[in-house]
Amino acid sequence: MKRTVFFHNPKAGDSDHKPEKLLDELGQQGFSCRYRSVRSHGWQDFDEDSELLIAAGGDGCVRTVIEMLLGRTLMQRSYPLTIIPLGTANNIARTFGIDPDPYEAAAAVKSSVSRKLDIGFVEGLPKREFFIEGIGAGIFPALMKKAKNGVDGDLPVEEKLMETLKVLEEIVRDFKPLQVTVTADGACYEEEYLMVEIMNTRSIGPNLVLAENADPGDGLLDIVLIPAGQRDRLLKHIRARISGEEDDFSYPGIKAQEITLSLPATRIHVDDQAVQYAGGQLGVYIRKGVLDILAPRPG
Repeated sequence: MKRTVFFHNPKAGDSDHKPEKLLDELGQQGFSCRYRSVRSHGWQDFDEDSELLIAAGGDGCVRTVIEMLLGRTLMQRSYPLTIIPLGTANNIARTFGIDPDPYEAAAAVKSSVSRKLDIGFVEGLPKREFFIEGIGAGIFPALMKKAKNGVDGDLPVEEKLMETLKVLEEIVRDFKPLQVTVTADGACYEEEYLMVEIMNTRSIGPNLVLAENADPGDGLLDIVLIPAGQRDRLLKHIRARISGEEDDFSYPGIKAQEITLSLPATRIHVDDQAVQYAGGQLGVYIRKGVLDILAPRPG
């Protein structure tokens, strides 16, 4: 049996996603799991002879576990990590092609392969921050603020996603664009933007796929810039998502390793954390291949 630590967010997932059932499925796959709730004191302590770590929760839970791993010293051994998605969006798991059904994801762990995860970093805030999904300004920090109080967190996952998209539609309709300058590996982009996102995953927020070709292990960040002139096109895409219609919305992405953002005073987000930024210049860069993620072989 492979010694495994099962880091679980007990507040994530629907009522039928019982950790006992997931642990039983993993046991049948040959994994001897020790349970840790990330909401319990001392959850970071685990046996050093463990062979695999599992983050069972949403994107926030995955970030919490990765933050713990990044805090380990170079003298401590590293561990492969896999994800059982139990959140609302599960953008990190989806980017790695992990099945959105938790039980299917658990059943597939044994056949997964090791893939690299890059980690992004931001300098220019009160302290250096890391990110897995992305950093950005514009409509998404506004969405995070409004959805926190405007969307019922107890709704089933699909209903919660739909309600979040409706809130996003309202924000996009009325959002005042930001004057932003982006320098990406020496190239400069300056305009009024509704959205400025520097992404390491394919999607952000309510599964809005903005960087179709993002590869979280290629050593590059994907920059998505949506100018004010694209407001109607973005609204059309959001409304299609709400109606369950197919609508491919793609905006030419820019890939880069080192990026500088010159922003006015505004709200920004780093992964799922939104903060008020006083304005100025932020430096963003990527560190390649920091962690090993067990996931399906890329197809």
